[in-house]
Amino acid sequence: MIEQIKHILTTGFSDSILSSQVISNVSLGILFFITAWFVFDFYTDRTTIKESRSRKKQSLKRLMNLRPGTNPFVWKEYQFSGGGMKASLLKLVLYPTLVLIVVGGGILVAQFTTSNSIQIFTWKELVSASFLLLLVSFVIECTIFTSRIFREERIQKMIPLLSILPCSLFRIAYEKIGGILLSLIPVSLSITMVMLIVPESITYLTSSGLYSLVPLIIIQFCVFLHLLTYYSLVVRWGALALAIGTFILVEFCATPLLHLFYLMFKETIGEAGILLPAFYLSLICCFILQILIAGRLHQIAAEA
Repeated sequence: MIEQIKHILTTGFSDSILSSQVISNVSLGILFFITAWFVFDFYTDRTTIKESRSRKKQSLKRLMNLRPGTNPFVWKEYQFSGGGMKASLLKLVLYPTLVLIVVGGGILVAQFTTSNSIQIFTWKELVSASFLLLLVSFVIECTIFTSRIFREERIQKMIPLLSILPCSLFRIAYEKIGGILLSLIPVSLSITMVMLIVPESITYLTSSGLYSLVPLIIIQFCVFLHLLTYYSLVVRWGALALAIGTFILVEFCATPLLHLFYLMFKETIGEAGILLPAFYLSLICCFILQILIAGRLHQIAAEA
């Protein structure tokens, strides 16, 4: 470390300060700090008074098992589908650890490898790879939670009972979505952390021209989640496969129409000639699917 500092302070130094040694040491330091943070209370709590210890256990238990409050369906979805506070804390540790493993492991491999057959990646490329992994994790979590949003109610035949509660099925559905959003906080925080610490991790979006497609991709993913929710109310098994198949079929059918719009308006509004129609059509699809979901919920409630 001293030799590295001397090298940096020499006249004419032009290398990057963020060398592999600095990045690996900082990554390990952050990992050890997070580990020490979570195990500090466990190894320092040596009180012999049973009453105080029982109070701590009760307060921790209350923290891990929050009460429903005024939004019971948010609480129910967060606790039973999302795993509650324990699962959130676990994911809050696992996702940053995944980033550190990918970046730190890649740097160590690049530092100690001597074979020319192994491709060496820079730390920015490794951070971009971990950023993509976090995005994939976000998509997977959204898909899993959405496919199970009404699963337990259908299995236990509770939807007819939900319809007689003093709140609409729409409110119940949106509260359950709120519980899903709470479960997505850890992965969302991890993605935000990577974007704030290393903004270069999303450079490929702007450099490859994908930046303008981000709103369209997001709304298309929302359409897919609506499809998945609807099919989960229609069939007991295979909702994900049906949603993927329907989504691909609709995309294939809509692509020629969107290209026609692009050819008609490319001289006046450019690439927006294909992006804007696709975006607005996706919004309309989301609205229609919400109506279908509500109708299906009322139909299931009336069948009992």
